[in-house]
Amino acid sequence: MLVGRDTRASGAALAAAVAQGLRAGGAEPISLGVLPTPAVARAVRNRNAALGVVITASHNPASDNGIKFFGPGGMKLTDEDELAIEQLLRRR
Repeated sequence: MLVGRDTRASGAALAAAVAQGLRAGGAEPISLGVLPTPAVARAVRNRNAALGVVITASHNPASDNGIKFFGPGGMKLTDEDELAIEQLLRRR
């Protein structure tokens, strides 16, 4: 599982929290450091990773930092997959 982030102030803390959660779930996260979103997707594909996570707000204000996921092959998760993840988070 690959984790990248942008340069926003909250990025390092959010990436660390994501990595901690992945470890708690039995995964082995690998930090890619600061990279643009497409580079994380490409790294997932090139390294044949199961999942890619990038901490980025994209075009939103810096205060709206968020998380994007890429599945195998570096493809964005489907809307249904993202909704399922959001529902799991709401249960906590």
